[in-house]
Amino acid sequence: MSDIRTTRPYFRFKRGTLTLFIETTKGEKLAAVKSQLVELLHRHEGEYEGITDDQVKLLVGTPDGSAQQYTEVADKVSVGKSGLADNQEIYFVLMSDDGSWEDPHVVDFSEGIAEIEIGGI
Repeated sequence: MSDIRTTRPYFRFKRGTLTLFIETTKGEKLAAVKSQLVELLHRHEGEYEGITDDQVKLLVGTPDGSAQQYTEVADKVSVGKSGLADNQEIYFVLMSDDGSWEDPHVVDFSEGIAEIEIGGI
């Protein structure tokens, strides 16, 4: 990965089978990046209509790579001081109607792709 201090970093935001790419600047606050994410989500019809910034939480996987451990990304920090890396995956979860947060869920097509059956081929 490139050094985030010398590039115009971008991040891959993931939820389920959805991946969105957002380019940032190192001085941009992560709250502004989350607002861009919400704006992109509004372009998808269905479950994302009406979602607000407060109903989205950004998470990163733990450094040990554990699929079960996540850390919340602080909104008030700038991209350059966040500790995030260029091209990093950031998971996003939504708030439920009862105020609780859903568990992170991402479908990784790169693992076990040989086992995926494709109908009609």
